[in-house]
Amino acid sequence: MEAEAEIGPHAETPPAAARAGDLERVETVLGGVLRWGVVASAALIGIGLTMWVARHPGAMTDATALPLLVPAKGGDGAFPTTPGELWTGLVRLEGLAVATLGLVVLVLTPVVRVGASVVAFAVERDRWFTLITLGVLAVLIVSFVLGKVE
Repeated sequence: MEAEAEIGPHAETPPAAARAGDLERVETVLGGVLRWGVVASAALIGIGLTMWVARHPGAMTDATALPLLVPAKGGDGAFPTTPGELWTGLVRLEGLAVATLGLVVLVLTPVVRVGASVVAFAVERDRWFTLITLGVLAVLIVSFVLGKVE
């Protein structure tokens, strides 16, 4: 008689099925990175703008108050444009700094996802995709380092 296939918790999982399960878990984690990055970003932007409105209550009803939201660089309530200005604004609990942090989180979320993809491909020992994803991550990092808005 032929040996019957083992059924139950000790049964061997076919490699293709195991790999499909691993891939599904990786996709779930990577999707979660994007989802939570967007949620955290939206929350920070909402909290920051709420803090700003609380500090400038007339800005929502006064049409001449727009300069309060978009003042000249370095003016009271100006959006931080450097890491130092952002840190100083966060320490002072300035609403526009908190909102700007939300924008930074939003921009960095896909970069974190690419970094998580590198780890996932490395764990799976998929050298080809690990190298490709490392290349994409390098391009993203170089663009942040060398990129400059004037």
